[in-house]
Order: sequence, then structure tokens, then C-alpha cells
Amino acid sequence: MSQSVVASVASFAPAPQERWKQLVSAAMLGIDRAAPAFGSGVPWLSLATPNRGDLAETFLEELSALAIYQLAGRLGEPYAGSRLAPAPNENRFCPPLAGRHLVTILASDRLKLLLEWLTVAMQGGWFAPPECVPLLLALAHQTKDATLRAAILVGVGGRGRWLAQQNPEWSALFVGGDDSAPEQDWDHGSLAERLAALGCLRRSDPTKASALVESTWSNESAADRAAMVEQFRHGLSPADEPWLESRLDDRSRQVRIAAAELLARIPNSALGQRMTQRLATHVSYQAATRLVRKKPATLAVTLPEKADDAMTRDSLEAKAKGGLGAGAALLSQMVALTPLQYWTSQYREPETWLSAALSSDWALPLVMGWKEAACREQNALWAEALLTSVSLATLKKNDPLNEHYRLESIAPLIGCLAPNAAQALAVRVLEASKRATQFARSDTVIQALDFPWDEPTSRTIVEHLATRLTKEAAYDYTLRHLLTEVVPYHVSPNVAQELAERFSTPQADWSAKLTENVQELVSTVRMRGEMRAELAPST
Repeated sequence: MSQSVVASVASFAPAPQERWKQLVSAAMLGIDRAAPAFGSGVPWLSLATPNRGDLAETFLEELSALAIYQLAGRLGEPYAGSRLAPAPNENRFCPPLAGRHLVTILASDRLKLLLEWLTVAMQGGWFAPPECVPLLLALAHQTKDATLRAAILVGVGGRGRWLAQQNPEWSALFVGGDDSAPEQDWDHGSLAERLAALGCLRRSDPTKASALVESTWSNESAADRAAMVEQFRHGLSPADEPWLESRLDDRSRQVRIAAAELLARIPNSALGQRMTQRLATHVSYQAATRLVRKKPATLAVTLPEKADDAMTRDSLEAKAKGGLGAGAALLSQMVALTPLQYWTSQYREPETWLSAALSSDWALPLVMGWKEAACREQNALWAEALLTSVSLATLKKNDPLNEHYRLESIAPLIGCLAPNAAQALAVRVLEASKRATQFARSDTVIQALDFPWDEPTSRTIVEHLATRLTKEAAYDYTLRHLLTEVVPYHVSPNVAQELAERFSTPQADWSAKLTENVQELVSTVRMRGEMRAELAPST
């Protein structure tokens, strides 16, 4: 806008409203009876081309121009605030192709790929392009995934921090170290906010966290008290044992279970010792005999008849559950809360105990208890033994451990293994299943590998997929899940070419949806490879 027009508009400040009233009055009375004087020099007439020979056209031209002017032609109010500091001059924005990949990921809402993009960009020292920063900050504000949020806050760089300062909701993402925040959330927040504050405080100041819980403990519901106890898993240490032991006196079994689960994780806890003493009277090892009649090693088991007061305090309950009778369920709970060291301290390996248990009449409660203990302690030795001896073993006639239980136990047990051990186990399972006609176990093992796969494992899984797609024309749920939710995000991008060669041509019995999913798998893995190449550290 030129200086002359600005000056004209500034000097004509009240005229648009007055002129509008004049034109409205003329329209009501009739422009032939009360024709307004059409002046010149007013800014809105520059929008019109009035025809002086036709009064109606001239009137309508000015009326239209004035309406537009009042909506868009008015000068803005002077800004009274301080001048906004410029954004930092970033020089490490990602390459254009990687930026286009990020736009595609955000548009398709594939958060698994987004986390990978941000992780690889951080390793390469790159930041998200400016046009993606607002969307990323909005996502960081909305998501409940702490890992994704942290990755976004790194990925947006200094420009993202600068932009967040202009929005109160976004600026809170970068605020930390406020000691009053946990107390404020505790007093006024929702349950989710209170638990998040408690978990945060447990990591920074466990003593203060205990005091905060005690301050409102008597007013909390049983469910809320149990949820608060579960937050003590963060930073759990022997120093927490007295407080957790006192929670065993709570009137709610839900609270006692939460406390017992944590006490069982503390080495040499009093709870673990009590469970050990109980089991010693109910389970004993009987070695194999080689006399007249050979018998394999087994376990002599005496089921507890009922839960006494001391057992009830330790969260034990004699109640039928999960296909077990009351006594067997009580035994399984004891085994689950007993430290696994108790069994190996008797100079017997996990496989020995499992073999003996499978030869007894009470294999199911014992195996269920050991599985719970292995997952709680994240004990790789017991987890691998349970996988090879039970979950992935051949199902025998009249086996007390049905296939459904075996399949359900695979994922949590594989989660106890280090990635290398888990992948080595998966390769063995997949190699053994090449001639199989049922793929439930091998598919379950693949789904349990929730981390990036190395190249040998990736190639073995690609081979398995090829077998699945050849032998099974039926497009079942598990196959769809592998193709759309598992393999695209975990397989090594280095096998993208191999995937393309194997699956580029649809088979005759593939449905349209199956073909679409396979093509999407290939394109996703190829994009991940391009993305990693683009975001590689630059010299």
C-alpha cells in the first residue's frame, strides 16, 4: 500500500461506517428519491469502476466495494507488544528427499516410521524442515508416547523451540525442572496426570514420592492406591521394601498384589524368603530311578489346602482360576512370587526342573508360575528354557499345556531375551517350520521380535513370508498383520531389493487386498532404505 493511500485511509477513519449508513438509508428510501452524493478520494472507490451514466450501477458498485473494504481493506491495529526475536538460523535441515519422506509419514500417520525417521535424523545430526515443525509440535503436545515426544523435541531443533515459545501449549513441552509441578498435578490433576507426576518423581526423588503418596493415601480408592503402588517400579530398590511391606496390610487385595509383585523383584526380600519356606513344604525333586522299573525324574507336589492369614497378607488366594483348581492356583501363585534363584541354588538347571515338572501331575501350575517369575525378573536363562522345553516344544498326547497357552506365553518370554538371542531363536524356529503346514508358532515368534532385525534374520523372515504366501492362499488375520504392522517396520532396509524381486509380481491366487498390502510392504521398506541413506551423517 502506498504512503498516499495510507494517509488517505488514516484521515478517513470514521467515514466507512458513516458512508455505509448513508447507502443503507438511500436503499430503503429509494436511490431515485434520496440519492447519496458520490464523492471521490475515498479508498474503497479504488476497488470499484462506477458507471456514472447509471445511478443504480454506481450505487451497487460503491456498496460492494465498501463491503469488501470493511472486511479486508481496513488498517490493522498497531502492535503494542515487544518485537518478536527472529528464529535461529539453522544450517542442518535435512536433505530435500528426507524432508519429503517426513511429509509423507506425517500425512499417513505412520508413527512407527516417524520414530525411526527422528532417530536416524538425530544420529546423522539433522533437523526436521521448517514446514514440518508445526505439525511435529502439535503431535508432541497430543501424544502420550514419552519416547516419541522426546524424539520430536530433539528433531525440531532450535527453530522448533523458538516456535514453541509463541504458543503456551507448545512451550510447556520444553519446560522442565519445576519442583512444584508434581505437587500441583497431585492436588489438582486427573488420575493419569497424578500417576505421571508420581512416576517422574520416583525417578528423581524416591523419598519425596513416598511422602507425596502418604499425604493422601487414606482418601484414595482401592484401584487408585494399587495404581500408585505400581509406579514404585520406577527406581525400585531395597530401600523401598519397608514401605511396600507395610502395603501388605492394606484391606484391598488389589493393593496387596501390586505390593507383592514389587517386593518379589527386590533381591532377598522378606516376601521372597516367606515364599521359599512355603514351597519347600509343598514341592520336592525326585530323581530318576534305574532299578527294576525305570522312572524319569519328577516332582512330588502337595497342594496347599487353603490360604491362611499370613498367605492372605502376602496376596495369595485359594480360588480356582485359569483352568486351575483352588489348590493348584494357590501353588502357582507361590511359584510366581518365589525368586528363581531358589530353584537353581539346588544345583539344578531350569531345564532339569521343567523336565521333572512335565513328568508330574502338576505341570500346568508349576510352568505358569515359573513363566510369571521369569517375566517379572526378566530372567533370560529361565525364559529360554521355558521357550525351548514348553512353548515351542512339540505338543504330546494328553499334554496338560494346551496349544493356546503355549502360544500366549511366547511373546512375553521372548521379551526377556536380548535381541541377538531372540533372533537366533527365531531363526531356528523358522528353519524348522519350512515344511510345516501350520504357521501359528512361527508367526507368533516373528510378531514377538519388537525391535529392528539384523540382515540374516530379515532374510530368514522374508523366506518365511514367501513360503506363507505360496502355501496359503487364504488371507488370514495373522498374515495381514505381519505384512502391514510387523515386517515393514522391523525388517532390515538392506533387503528391500530382495523383497521387490520376490513379491513384485502378484500370484494368481492373491486377492486385490493382499496384492495391495504386499506392494505397500515393498514400498515402505524401500522408503526406509532411502530415508536412512539420505539422513546418514554428513561430512
